[in-house]
Amino acid sequence: MTGGLGEFLEIDLTRVPMGELAARALVEAVARTDDRAERHYLEVKSAIDLKTKEGVAKVAKFILGAANRMPDVAARYFEGHAVMVLGVGGGSTPGIEPVEALDIDRGVRPYLSVNGPRWDLQRVPVEDGREVLLVIVDPPKMGQPPFPCFKDGPGLYNGQIVVRADGETRQATGEEVSQLQQRGRLERPDVDLVVTVDGTAVAYSCDEHILEHHIERESARLIAALRSAERASHFGLSSAALIVGMGQREEDRTEDEYRQEIESWASACRTGWGKALDALAAVLTAPATITITNREQAFLEDVEVEVHLEGPVRGLQPVSRKSFAAYDLLPSPPRAWGPWVDRSMFGAPHLPSYPYMPSVPSVPTVTFRNGGSVDIAVQVGDLRPRQAYRTDGDEVALVVDEGDLSELSATWRITARGHHAVYEGRLAVPVERRDMTPVMERLLRRLRKEDPDTGETDN
Repeated sequence: MTGGLGEFLEIDLTRVPMGELAARALVEAVARTDDRAERHYLEVKSAIDLKTKEGVAKVAKFILGAANRMPDVAARYFEGHAVMVLGVGGGSTPGIEPVEALDIDRGVRPYLSVNGPRWDLQRVPVEDGREVLLVIVDPPKMGQPPFPCFKDGPGLYNGQIVVRADGETRQATGEEVSQLQQRGRLERPDVDLVVTVDGTAVAYSCDEHILEHHIERESARLIAALRSAERASHFGLSSAALIVGMGQREEDRTEDEYRQEIESWASACRTGWGKALDALAAVLTAPATITITNREQAFLEDVEVEVHLEGPVRGLQPVSRKSFAAYDLLPSPPRAWGPWVDRSMFGAPHLPSYPYMPSVPSVPTVTFRNGGSVDIAVQVGDLRPRQAYRTDGDEVALVVDEGDLSELSATWRITARGHHAVYEGRLAVPVERRDMTPVMERLLRRLRKEDPDTGETDN
């Protein structure tokens, strides 16, 4: 994103800085720049006392001005929000004295009225018990009339209409008032949508030593088969003399080829370890379900939902325990040294063929795409008034590749036929930590045909 703060610093101006990490990143970015960072979506105050009439009036004026922007202009930055940063300036973050949110609201509310613009606060602690305060104003929307001031105060008067422009909050011009009146006439049916992701994302851990133990055990078994054949040869028993029964064949590999097969198998196991962990995670992780709720009277047609989960998260296709194939977790080891049975001699009898009639696959309602984060798309169809749509719950499981996260941030977007707007919101998904080492260790023992409790090889 270019323009404003984006010209000076590498910071994402497309997303609203809600949350401690995003807010702190914005504060640090603002502290490293100057007044040129101020735009219609950003105002910075280094020194302000919110316990005075002047300080409260400045906040109220910014809220009113930000709410009186046109939606198409506002939407380009901070997801349409506007942010006032209090306690930053001159290359430093002196902060301001903490003030209760209720006290700020009591001071600001008379200027806005009970039906005025919506706004929120985000705090960033700094030194000496002070804080940088972010005042975050909701995006303006079509259908909203101008928001006038409802009280006389420092720099404001009752009935005044102010707008937030680049670098200043000022009296609206006649043309701007006309645009805001037009904004108020372009109403749409009331739409109030909520999207939730039910379930958790799981951060798995697994001790890689169990893979090395598995490779060592299997390699030892395969080498033991070679040594056993060498001892038999020492006593005059050739592999050919050991061949008994139809279909058995003499060992046709050299010892070097056999040992190379073992090494290649071990390398393939290490390479495929990550896929093996994902395969097991797809079984162990409870699938996430997505619920879309229409809380108003609008009938929505052809609804499409996009959910973007931020961070080191991936989607996996869930696998039921019944269809899980443990023997496909890792590559199969080479055939043990010695005579072997050629099963190609026991082919199935010829059966008459019948025309193949493929079934028509159903169109999935939920799809996902991984790429450093995960994007989930839901085809809802029609959504009736005051009804909810819930996905089946077997389409996607969420796994996290870093174990120090406790929550994932997400955004959602909804479009519907006949509504020339994008409805957006935010949500959070909790992260759960699990150790899959014990389960994976039991599965590897099963692959080695060992008793799960003793580790002894089954006879």
